[in-house]
Amino acid sequence: MRKGKQLITSLFLIVLCMTMSAQSDKALALKKRLEIAQSDTARVNAYNDLARFYREFDKEVAFDYTYEAEKIANLISYQRGLGFVFENYTIIAYRAGELPVAFDHAMHCLEIAEGIPDSLLITLAYNNLGLIQRDLGNLDEAIESFEVVLEYERTLGITEGLARGVMNTGATLFSLRELENAARLFQEAWEIGIQLKDTHIIVVALNNLGSYHQQKGDLNMAMTRYKEAREYAVDLQNLNNWGTLSHNIGWVYFKWDIIDTSFIYLNEALTLSREHNLPLIETAALGSLAEVSLKIKDFSQSIAYATKGYQVAKSASKFEQAKKSLRSLHQAYYAIDMYDSAYKYLQEYNAINDSILALQENQRIQQLTISNTIAQKDFQLAQQKAKAEKEQDRIQKLSIAFLVVTSLLIGLGYTWYRLRKANIQLEEHNTKIQTQHQQLIELNHIKDRVFSIISHDIRAPLNNIKGLMDILLVQALEEEQRQMIAGKVKKQVRETSDIFDNLLRWSRNQLLKNQTEASSFDIVSLFKESAEAFSQQASQKEIELKCEFPPQLYVFADREMIHTVIRNLLSNAIKFSRPKGEVSLSHEIKGTKVILHVIDHGLGIEAEKLATIFDLKQNVSTPGTADERGTGLGLPISKEFIEQNGGSMWAQSTVGVGSIFSFSLPMNPQKTFIASEVMESQ
Repeated sequence: MRKGKQLITSLFLIVLCMTMSAQSDKALALKKRLEIAQSDTARVNAYNDLARFYREFDKEVAFDYTYEAEKIANLISYQRGLGFVFENYTIIAYRAGELPVAFDHAMHCLEIAEGIPDSLLITLAYNNLGLIQRDLGNLDEAIESFEVVLEYERTLGITEGLARGVMNTGATLFSLRELENAARLFQEAWEIGIQLKDTHIIVVALNNLGSYHQQKGDLNMAMTRYKEAREYAVDLQNLNNWGTLSHNIGWVYFKWDIIDTSFIYLNEALTLSREHNLPLIETAALGSLAEVSLKIKDFSQSIAYATKGYQVAKSASKFEQAKKSLRSLHQAYYAIDMYDSAYKYLQEYNAINDSILALQENQRIQQLTISNTIAQKDFQLAQQKAKAEKEQDRIQKLSIAFLVVTSLLIGLGYTWYRLRKANIQLEEHNTKIQTQHQQLIELNHIKDRVFSIISHDIRAPLNNIKGLMDILLVQALEEEQRQMIAGKVKKQVRETSDIFDNLLRWSRNQLLKNQTEASSFDIVSLFKESAEAFSQQASQKEIELKCEFPPQLYVFADREMIHTVIRNLLSNAIKFSRPKGEVSLSHEIKGTKVILHVIDHGLGIEAEKLATIFDLKQNVSTPGTADERGTGLGLPISKEFIEQNGGSMWAQSTVGVGSIFSFSLPMNPQKTFIASEVMESQ
């Protein structure tokens, strides 16, 4: 086995030298072209070709060459050269993950291409726009862009551009789970590659067909396609495709339980990735090797592969691969009864999951930014069209003016009236659209916040509870460990239940369109009831609850809403109080309103954050003194409920000293109150 590995390594070193030599020869040829260029136009083309060559493996060098091409092209107003400049900028930004920047460059390229016009540039721009939209998750828009490419390329016959458009459309349909249509296009791309004798197209098409068959469960056909593609990739010295296909073949052998052969191909993919700095293939290979080792119960080897895989994936920001390695680490440590380590990696798995959700949220923001850009460009085009039509209408009427003066006056008067009326209607319509657009942004932001809470603040605790319960069911646990884990489960359940309560009450309030069911009730008894409910939580942190109220104090409001407010304020006060601290509840009367205060002597709130704690769009929860978790929903919802009941809510806080949360409610004029009494509980 060791001799075989040494032989493979030697072969890879030879291939690397050959590849570097071929690349060096091509770079020298392109630089020679630049040196002998006789005109500025030729120099722009040479710089663009050098950038196109280097953008495959050195983005900084590619950017420098593109910038030189841009300077000369602008100086001589060479539009076609500028079009290819922005095509290069597009791909450089796209491969760096800067999708909004790539989108802007692609749109600029398209504008130049359509202005010349240049069919090749137009198809390249639409192809790049399709790739960007696909990565943003706008699959329908991506399909539309690729269809433009196909419509043009099919008129030219069998071309490399047609193969590119067919392949990208197929990959997008594959993401949409339209597997049969995707397979049909992969087959067409393969046939085009055969006719063009383009080995690169053949390799990609065969790999995609293999993925299709694997998805359909036909592993025999998938293996046939993968092996055929790998032979081409080896001959082509395409190291990235070679490593990908070796990994895919190893994975199929793993599914067949042919473990030794699976190890050979997965190790080949791993060696390739390490020799040639291919981190994506390395993380995939390490993750798969960890799973194979786990299956044959070689837990120490699985831990070694998964640990390295997690490190590489994390450094390369490949979060899905990081999750795969963490899952293997959790399972391996669990299998060897190392429950603390198993729980640790379960928590890290959930943390990575949270990072993925954050990236998805950022992607939605990028998508919204690009959608707004498209909408703005459409609006500008509509304005330009309207302006042109208006100018044309004016010229026609001026021509008629030379023939019939009376008709001119009548026509101009009528036209002025129509334009004025149309402008007023347009302004009103624009104002309405802007208002609706702003409302839609607000609603979408709140919707995204709620979905984020459901997917993150609820799902993550539930995953933790599941993991803790799995460990709790192990018979070998000591009683002390069992009690510790049970306490964690109880804490997670209580926090998750509070999140659900706030979400359900707020959602009900939104569905009922802010309706309240006001009645007269004794708020003192409601405070006592809430304090009793939180007594155990306070006792765990040895926090004293002090309530200074009269025996009875009647207010006029929706009792359930106010109950939610009191629970949220008490929960926050206990959450941010230090152990052995104190939470005080008091009141004061001002005119026809009663003001209630919830006072803690805990961490306090910074002034900058204090300004946003009641804003549902901006408030973000922070952990309590015992690492208690929340969602940031409680305070915004409480303020909303109080204001709907004719009151107001505010807060005062000093960092390190504590906070005072106050709210007012209308008193019931038919009821009276008696002098204060003190109620204390722990």
